[in-house]
Amino acid sequence: MGTFILKKDLTAIEKLGIGRFWQNYLVHFCGLNEDKNIFFEMRVMKKKKIIELNEEGCIKEEYKKRFAIRCMFLMNVISTFQDYEYLYYIQELPRGGFFYYYLRSSKKFTKEVSKFYFGEMVLGIQYLHSKGMFFRLLSPDNIMITLDGHIKLRFDFLNSIGMPFSEYEKNIEYIPIDYVRNKEFSIESDYWSLGIILFEMMVGSTPFAAKSYEKVV
Repeated sequence: MGTFILKKDLTAIEKLGIGRFWQNYLVHFCGLNEDKNIFFEMRVMKKKKIIELNEEGCIKEEYKKRFAIRCMFLMNVISTFQDYEYLYYIQELPRGGFFYYYLRSSKKFTKEVSKFYFGEMVLGIQYLHSKGMFFRLLSPDNIMITLDGHIKLRFDFLNSIGMPFSEYEKNIEYIPIDYVRNKEFSIESDYWSLGIILFEMMVGSTPFAAKSYEKVV
């Protein structure tokens, strides 16, 4: 689907992350001679590991959901291919950097800047909801900035399914109240996290800043 990309056109630059049966890489795309500065994020999934973990159904669900997404405020998957051992997903990689770094370096934003970023976050979240999905745990860590200053939400369906609670604890200040009570996420969870981020943008800290999950709740 989308852009036709071959494995030979991609050069891995660095590893960006690792999951239960995949690894993410920053890759340079050299398939178009007229543009030397095209970069993507590539997810490499080992077929043998997927079968061992009985995750074939999860992969099919990921395929249906991720490839249904086409929104300017979300990181879109643009191509997929496979070889004998691996499945590959290629998705956009905004080159403006992580929203997290802008927020931390600025401490807080003006009302106008906060309104601009918040509006784009809401549009991205509402698009997901219109497709029957929700983000689960939105935080500054999974928001990217494009070179022209727009928001791209780093939605990761696979990474949010079956994630142990210890992983969510890394973002304890953004954990929605319904997850605290029921250990489940919902559409309302996204709006809770959006509210936390809006507060942080305008005030300079989260409303529930603490060093442990117990103190937050």
